[in-house]
Amino acid sequence: MKKSILILFTIFITTIVTAQTDYELLINDANQHFENNNYIEAYKLYILIADLPEAEQDELDSLKTITRNKINELQISIQATINETDSLQRQKETIIVENAIKQQQNLWEENNDTIFNYKYNVTFLDLSFYGIIQLPEKVGECQNLKTINLTGNYNLDTAQAFTVLNKCKQLVDIKIDSIHVEISIDSIKIYQQKLYELTYENDIKDKDVSTIIIEAYKKYEQGKFMVSLEHYDLARRITNKYNAHISELENIVLKIIELNIEHLKQEKEKGLQ
Repeated sequence: MKKSILILFTIFITTIVTAQTDYELLINDANQHFENNNYIEAYKLYILIADLPEAEQDELDSLKTITRNKINELQISIQATINETDSLQRQKETIIVENAIKQQQNLWEENNDTIFNYKYNVTFLDLSFYGIIQLPEKVGECQNLKTINLTGNYNLDTAQAFTVLNKCKQLVDIKIDSIHVEISIDSIKIYQQKLYELTYENDIKDKDVSTIIIEAYKKYEQGKFMVSLEHYDLARRITNKYNAHISELENIVLKIIELNIEHLKQEKEKGLQ
């Protein structure tokens, strides 16, 4: 009997020590991700840790709040860089087009008035390998343009370019390619649909939890991703019954944020070229 009790006691102690070790490992791993600026991965781990029985919820709430703020700062920083470089990129593209027009017209004089005849005289433009992203509207004013070479502009917004080129009624030859692979908007839409379904098509019976989850989704729709995550935290604190479902919702939002950040980074890289 004593031997059986000793075995059970040993198993109990081993389980506690192992659980504590797992908890500490996860906390250390999450904190390491945070220190390496991998804020989304850190947040995913904090969500996982929050479901452990020995989790210090007040500490985790603080860590998650700090991490949400860092994720938000990262998005703002990337967007700010994009905004700063966008106008410079548009200026560069306009200069490229004007120089290509001058080459056709042999108009290298400083007098800007000499550029006015481009609308009628330019029939060919070589804009290849200039890193153009958006085709300047000036190209659309070339009424007799028949041939344009846009090859090698791998980040070219082809939809925008063709909107401009459609204004050139004499255009018969367009050389264009676009091999730039972007983060698929379709992949983001798949996660959005899943988030919608898990929000509105679930077995959650608790009205308060359901209301908060729906409100979290509405905040997500408004682009308030961090506020959305805060609402999921609130829903978790009301009851432990739906933690797995709430964690899945949080991870989907984090995945969408991750894809959006990657998309922003690609836009930033295009703007810096």
